[in-house]
Amino acid sequence: MINVQYYQIVNNCNKIMIKQILSTIYSDILTLFYDFIALVIKVNVANIV
Repeated sequence: MINVQYYQIVNNCNKIMIKQILSTIYSDILTLFYDFIALVIKVNVANIV
């Protein structure tokens, strides 16, 4: 009984950790993506002007 409960707790912790890691990676990629778009826009504006 105790082993089953312990396994469930560990499993839940692993799921939470994976979600946190994925969301961190996702937000990092979004930040890079937005920085890249901002850079492209700046370069295009500089070329036009």
